[in-house]
Amino acid sequence: MKASVAEGNIGLFDKSDLVDLIRSQIKKLGLTQTKAAERMGVTQSEVSKVLRGQTRGFSSERLLAFAGALGADIEISIKVAPGARQGRMSLKVEMEAA
Repeated sequence: MKASVAEGNIGLFDKSDLVDLIRSQIKKLGLTQTKAAERMGVTQSEVSKVLRGQTRGFSSERLLAFAGALGADIEISIKVAPGARQGRMSLKVEMEAA
């Protein structure tokens, strides 16, 4: 099991972990970009952009929805930060070994 965690201030994290997950799911399912696009509800050219890491114009929420459409379970947990420190956001992506 491969796991990576990206942390940052609220609302900020690296989208590359989501791209890696999307790429992994497409490969795991044996999908072409065209078939992946059908599942994700976008065009093949948009899938190509995402897979090349060109995520400008794709919100984190939209990338999460793509991952979900490809069979990934999405879990979001919110808890109060201890003490008076500012909250932070983390993204943990777990993928099966290829």
